[in-house]
Amino acid sequence: MALVLLCVAALLPGLFSLPPIDRDEARFAQASRQMFESVALPEAGREAALHGGGLSIPYVQDKPRLNKPPLIYWLQAGSAALWTAGNPLKDAIWMYRIPGVLCVIGSVLLTWMLARAMAGPTVALLAGAGLAVCPVVVLDAHQARADQLLLLTVVATQALLWRMACRGGGLLTALCFWVCIGLGVLAKGPMTPMIAALTAIAWSVCRGEWRWLLRLQPWFGVLVVAAMVGPWVTSVAQRVGWDFYLRTVWDETIGRSVEGKEGHWGPPGFHTLLVFALLWPLSLGLPGAIVEAFGSMGAGEGSWLRRVRAGAARSPDQLFLLAWVLPSWVVFELVSTKLPHYTLPMYPALCILAARWIVAANEAAARKPVGAFLHWTRIWFGIGVVAMLGISVLAITPSWWAEFGWWKTSLRDEAMPRTNWWMLVPIAAMLYILGRAGRELAKMQTVRATLLVIPAVVLAFAVLLGSVAPPALTLSTRLAQHLPAGADAPPVFLQGYAEDSLVFLTRGRAKRSTPSPLPLGAIIVTDRAPVGGELFASFRGFNLAKSRAQTVYVLYPERGGP
Repeated sequence: MALVLLCVAALLPGLFSLPPIDRDEARFAQASRQMFESVALPEAGREAALHGGGLSIPYVQDKPRLNKPPLIYWLQAGSAALWTAGNPLKDAIWMYRIPGVLCVIGSVLLTWMLARAMAGPTVALLAGAGLAVCPVVVLDAHQARADQLLLLTVVATQALLWRMACRGGGLLTALCFWVCIGLGVLAKGPMTPMIAALTAIAWSVCRGEWRWLLRLQPWFGVLVVAAMVGPWVTSVAQRVGWDFYLRTVWDETIGRSVEGKEGHWGPPGFHTLLVFALLWPLSLGLPGAIVEAFGSMGAGEGSWLRRVRAGAARSPDQLFLLAWVLPSWVVFELVSTKLPHYTLPMYPALCILAARWIVAANEAAARKPVGAFLHWTRIWFGIGVVAMLGISVLAITPSWWAEFGWWKTSLRDEAMPRTNWWMLVPIAAMLYILGRAGRELAKMQTVRATLLVIPAVVLAFAVLLGSVAPPALTLSTRLAQHLPAGADAPPVFLQGYAEDSLVFLTRGRAKRSTPSPLPLGAIIVTDRAPVGGELFASFRGFNLAKSRAQTVYVLYPERGGP
């Protein structure tokens, strides 16, 4: 229950107030909305171009979105149907975020259960709490995407794989394992089976044991996964053609591996450098956990493989966690397309490894700490101080955004964000708790220091996501508020500013092409004022997709306004 309350405290701020976030969240939400509309709208209200895919093929406007499997769309559409009582016209972006939040809570609880079975209740509590508040999980859970569902399927699959590898299991365990694999494929394609396969292979090589794989009933598992995934794949291929679908799959797997997509290229080592910030505060124990793990695996005499197998016999749970993390981590480092959340499925294992080391270091506090660890604690503490001070500055100075060009409008009635001076209270509490944690850390009380930092992290995210981010990311929202709405409203043509958040906020009316000549009454949204329209208003705000401030103009050809 404590972990569930912690998840709610970390995930609730900003869940309802954050606008649709570009680009992926808006695309997922719009596709799920159109899927919902395809079965909920009356026949007369449906459009073949938008709703022709039904529940099989997700569409964003008139284009099929087949680069992600359908499970997340089904869950999001079901969530919106539940919260709106079946009326898609009453939906809101937060309704599409609820499945992701529930998946994170489930992932935290499964991580706690796995850590408890491996290392006891203290490590389990620390690992679960660390996963619940680490930045990559909290920030990702505020976006209606498939990554939280992938995290849940991976944790469930790996927990069952660990049971089969270390504790033994029968046909029921194997069946549950393959059902989780099938759900993982329906969540995000090959990621879940890839991680499970690499874990099993690495475990088998290091242990010198392969016969245990037969307990997984692989041929039976292939039939289970095929029965779960095959009907949807066949349905899609019959609608769009096998060639088109296979090209889409190839582009999303091999294509992302050999070249960076949408400007998301990164060098090898990208994820390794980021993990110390994205896993904070449990990253305190990460360097020590890695050194200890490799040390225990390589201790002894004989060949390297013999020493690894001897270490595996002493610490099988530790070996399983390393087999979970290392092979897949190498794959993601070698893939050309890189985003911070790509390594999210390995974070539960990292949390358990780090929590084990933190607890062990706390129990050995009487020993004199090595100088390298003291240097690392200063770096770790500095990461937290810099992040929280930055959040504090942003929270108490929103009225300065206009001077930096992050907020501007030609409309006289649009109010600027005001400073909420009451935010000084959580900020002061956050910094005070961080100071207390630093004093505990100086005494090598690593468990107490980490547990103290966790409420400070929750406060920091409450300030960032509840107060700073909602007004800072409202460029599309401000635009949509000044565009005509309703069934008879004219379309919106996007020229230059073609972000998916505006597509979602206009319920798909925003088109990414501008006809020539411009139709009477059409509305054009662009990042520059083109010739051929009377300017109605200009807006300036922060474009998250392009990571810069941007000016957007609203024009009406041959009209004076909406």
